[in-house]
Amino acid sequence: MAQGAMGDPGRRVRIVDIKVTPIAFRDPPLRNAAGVHEPYALRSIIEITASNGQTGLGEGYGDAASLMALEAVAPRLIGLEITDLNGLRNSIGETPAGLPPPPPGQELAPGSDPARQGARCLSAFEVPLLDLQAETAGLPLHALLGGAVRREVPTRCSARQTISAVPITAISG
Repeated sequence: MAQGAMGDPGRRVRIVDIKVTPIAFRDPPLRNAAGVHEPYALRSIIEITASNGQTGLGEGYGDAASLMALEAVAPRLIGLEITDLNGLRNSIGETPAGLPPPPPGQELAPGSDPARQGARCLSAFEVPLLDLQAETAGLPLHALLGGAVRREVPTRCSARQTISAVPITAISG
């Protein structure tokens, strides 16, 4: 019997639906790699539903150019096996480069490099696929990626500059 996705004999878990939801949230001027501090950060939530009924979640940029790329690529991924990351890369191909530029003022940030749009699009879909792979295998995502590096993750609250640790179990469920 043929081996399908995630080791289930004869069963292939495939993408059946993709939802891209743009969101905006307040972006205080703390640290920004581009040096631009807009009043809102624009992101997109990516939900990929598989044929086994599970959903993988991820996020990506949410500016006009990124949303156009994500929405152009999403239909091309329907039917792809959740483990086929090379197929994901091939499906994205040159799609972002072939899209028209967004209207002035609607780009990610002034001076953003459009040549990186393909990588942004790839990562926005890759993370929910990895999430789906872990769910299907019954593992926390860190186990799928080689295991936890530490038991706690230090966090910092920017408002009070306090440092605390969040146990990995709280993150991985």
